[in-house]
Amino acid sequence: MSKTFIDPWPTVLEEAVRCNKQIIILCQNRNWKDGIDDICSCIKYHTKLDLKTYHDNNNSSMLNFDLDKYYRYLFDNNFEFYIDRDRFKTFDEFLTGWE
Repeated sequence: MSKTFIDPWPTVLEEAVRCNKQIIILCQNRNWKDGIDDICSCIKYHTKLDLKTYHDNNNSSMLNFDLDKYYRYLFDNNFEFYIDRDRFKTFDEFLTGWE
């Protein structure tokens, strides 16, 4: 997590999750949330180097989210998407509840 740079969607972190790599996130006190916080909300990760603990993210909502269905929806709707913020309070809720 950066104290100075907002990353709307950290693709390298997403790729690490998709490859089920061990991830270390050094938490920072920040006054914003970005894509790193979104991803952290639905995975298991380390906050320090810990060679004895293994986090398996194969069942993460990120990996179970149907990207094909989502992109087809965007294509069919002129790339417009409204997120119902009353229904989805977290990124994980969106990934598990959007249809």
